[in-house]
Amino acid sequence: PARLASQKETIHNELRALQTDYGKLLDDAELADVTFAVDGQRFPAHRIILMVRSEHFKALLTSGRGMREGGSCAAGGDIALEGVSAGAFRVLLRYLYTQELPAAEDGGEGLVAGEMAKAADYFQAGELYEHCVEQFKGGLRVGNVVERLVYAHDHQLEALEEAVRAARRGGDGA
Repeated sequence: PARLASQKETIHNELRALQTDYGKLLDDAELADVTFAVDGQRFPAHRIILMVRSEHFKALLTSGRGMREGGSCAAGGDIALEGVSAGAFRVLLRYLYTQELPAAEDGGEGLVAGEMAKAADYFQAGELYEHCVEQFKGGLRVGNVVERLVYAHDHQLEALEEAVRAARRGGDGA
């Protein structure tokens, strides 16, 4: 009991320190070994962290297909990513480096509802995706059900589409 609580607190503190260190690494472009071009912005990153945390990045960075998801380089040798906004990519990187889940549905980036779930799904960040689905569900209101259903359907996000349908059937605020 007291000993176990102390061990649990020590592990929690060590994990928090590791998250802080990786967060600092994310903000330090000097040690980065890859740069992504996303929506007109550049994001320096570290291959090893991305490959360990995401199967999508592992496949992309070890595929030998060049420096773009489609196979060609962006200016300056950056890996050009399409279909994701700079804001969603910034939240994704923060999560991959620190496991920090965004507090707000838009990740503090002014994203469209469901956009972060789409990015998390695409980049195979499972825990982040599940978190975003729950936030999406929590944000359902009578005034936004149709808009969110259309977004989920258009982006083939079945979990979000089902969440809207379930909310409509269950009458839980939507």
